[in-house]
Amino acid sequence: RDITAASDAHYSPQNPYSGTIMRLAFNSDGSYTNTIFTNDLTVNGKYEYRKLSENVGMITAYEIFEGVRTDYTYTLNCLTNYKGVAVYTQSAGAIKPGYRQNTAIYTIQ
Repeated sequence: RDITAASDAHYSPQNPYSGTIMRLAFNSDGSYTNTIFTNDLTVNGKYEYRKLSENVGMITAYEIFEGVRTDYTYTLNCLTNYKGVAVYTQSAGAIKPGYRQNTAIYTIQ
């Protein structure tokens, strides 16, 4: 399944991806493609998914951008089977600030 998300432009304005619309396309081999529509950028990475509770899941992922690894988690709070609110937490990354958070609304296709 794919996730399309719109990050909150006001939650963390210093985050260079605030207000971004993106699609995460997941593959069964643990790889994914992140298409960032706002600036026409595509990045590939690896992920693991785990269910934390009935309505909460977490994606732990990394991707390489311009030779630098970006590590993050994407915590999904499911409101229905097809939509919810997510918290993006980056612990290291190619684009500064390296540590940052943001929220997003998402849909699952």
